[in-house]
Amino acid sequence: MKQKFNLTATALVLLCVSIFSSCNNEGADTQKETEPEITYEIYEVFNTYKDENAPFLNMRSEANSDSKIVAELYDGTQLYFLDNNYGEQGNWNKVEVIETKEIGYVNGHWIRKVLTGDDRHQYYDCKTLKLTNVSCYEGNECTFEFTDNRKKYKFDWFLEDMNAEEGSFEKRFMDAFGSGYGDDPFSNLIGETFKVYYEKDLKNPGSCVEEDGIWCTHIIDLVLTEDIPKTEISNANTLYRKIEKKSIKVKFHGMGTEPFWDIYILENEVLYVQFEEPESYRLLTPFDQSAYSQKIKYESEDGQIYEVKIVKTPAGDGMSDRSYPYSVIFSEDEPWENGAGYTR
Repeated sequence: MKQKFNLTATALVLLCVSIFSSCNNEGADTQKETEPEITYEIYEVFNTYKDENAPFLNMRSEANSDSKIVAELYDGTQLYFLDNNYGEQGNWNKVEVIETKEIGYVNGHWIRKVLTGDDRHQYYDCKTLKLTNVSCYEGNECTFEFTDNRKKYKFDWFLEDMNAEEGSFEKRFMDAFGSGYGDDPFSNLIGETFKVYYEKDLKNPGSCVEEDGIWCTHIIDLVLTEDIPKTEISNANTLYRKIEKKSIKVKFHGMGTEPFWDIYILENEVLYVQFEEPESYRLLTPFDQSAYSQKIKYESEDGQIYEVKIVKTPAGDGMSDRSYPYSVIFSEDEPWENGAGYTR
């Protein structure tokens, strides 16, 4: 009887030990499962191209510029941001190269956090401008022309659907507005106002330089700004009376025959008169008195876009021997529709 009791007691002890051990293991497993994974922010190398002699960032074995170089990192290289505040001045960061898994230290001046969506805009400057013209070479190398009603701007943008990455600004723009192929690329956008994003701290954004061809400021993104109201189009008869009374400033006056017509370019509007019947339009491209040749685009109330070319070459009015300093060209194929003009 005593032996049976001892065996029973031993079994109970072993059972309790087993249960306690199992409970501990379950707790450990639960703790292991709920332990959060460490996630690091993603950064990228940028602006090293500005150093022509060394267009890359040296990642070093220690947080100083005298230590061993672990890798040369070029713009766009993505990094896990492991820690910061290293070095004597606290401007070195500990990072891991995502592609190669190499770990080292870099100067924080040459890296920035990778953002997504429109958050990326904070890395760029922008201007709110009205689109006046687009021309594309082979459908993808596009030049966009804008105005702020005082000055003209030119920007380049390479739009190639096959090479545009998913989520890129280029891809989003082409998904919304199409490609640059065709006779009049993006003509449906002429007269619209955009936020034009470009690289920060440029001295002359919207300008072009000649270097193995003509290159203009590069567009980072174009965002249609629909909340900016368009210029109101005045009543044509009212506008015509103001012009005749000289109570409104006319920047350019063009005229011709076959049949008789006049075109008046104002600050924000265009008035076209034929047989004493005036029609008013919204000016899309301001008149530039310093330009040798320019295309003036203007828009009707129903959204139709018109265009006239003005060239600084003498021309007659078709009625007298008088010569005017500008030629006004509505049609290259039908010269009788063209005329002459002058600034006022």
